[in-house]
Amino acid sequence: MNLRPPEIVMSAHQRTVDQYFKGAAREWDEIYELDTLYARIHQERQRIVLSMAKNIGLPAGARVLEVGCGAGLATVALAEHGFAVEAVDTVPDMLLTTRARAASANVARRIRVIQASVDHLPYGDNQFSLIVAIGVLPWLDCMRKAMTEIIRVTKPGGSLIVNVDNTWRLHELLDPRLHPLHASVRHYLRNVFDWPVKVPPTQRCSLRQFDRLIGELRCTKVEAKMLGFGPLSFFGRPLLSESRNIKLNEFLQSCADWNLPIIRSTAAQYITLLSKSDGARH
Repeated sequence: MNLRPPEIVMSAHQRTVDQYFKGAAREWDEIYELDTLYARIHQERQRIVLSMAKNIGLPAGARVLEVGCGAGLATVALAEHGFAVEAVDTVPDMLLTTRARAASANVARRIRVIQASVDHLPYGDNQFSLIVAIGVLPWLDCMRKAMTEIIRVTKPGGSLIVNVDNTWRLHELLDPRLHPLHASVRHYLRNVFDWPVKVPPTQRCSLRQFDRLIGELRCTKVEAKMLGFGPLSFFGRPLLSESRNIKLNEFLQSCADWNLPIIRSTAAQYITLLSKSDGARH
């Protein structure tokens, strides 16, 4: 396992995102141990992703790439399952955390850590049996460009597990300050008044938009999961206690799992397991 920091060309937006994750590296390392609703949603997301990865049925030693490895929890879990894992991220602090976690779990020999951007992955075509990119696409300038690059390095017939942030998420629809239809107004006011932004804005898309992109890139959707409801607020003020938000999320999640149309389409995240066809577009 090594840590290689090549020269990476990044946009101004990507530099802002990297700066945010550099400052929040410890928080993202600890989020999987907390008992808040936000943490629970991310913990469930990881469980879903790892379950999808294991159910594909890849043999031990199969080459797997995690793009945007972050704190390295999924990377280590994939290595513990017997895969040969490449872990890439643009933030050196995240790579250091991944390397330390791999060493602590005694799986360092199965993991190679590289600093790289999803827009320019340092691999040839058709290299990996599985690519995992969770919590990556929403932070990028161009989702299509990233997906095209991820597909390029996936073997024909190989699998991809990715997620996007849903435009029509319930907790934002119910809060006028967060409503997606007001996004352009918020952007204008931030620029005019030079308001500080703690978290860089993320890119959203609807389920239909992402399914259309998948089709255009000639990938097949094998499995999909909608995840996460809340916490609810009104003009930024919490409407429910943490415990009530957790209970409401559990109820709405069960409804989404039963494919109730309106509820399912307002979950926060859309997680998909995809298969690359032989004729996938590069």
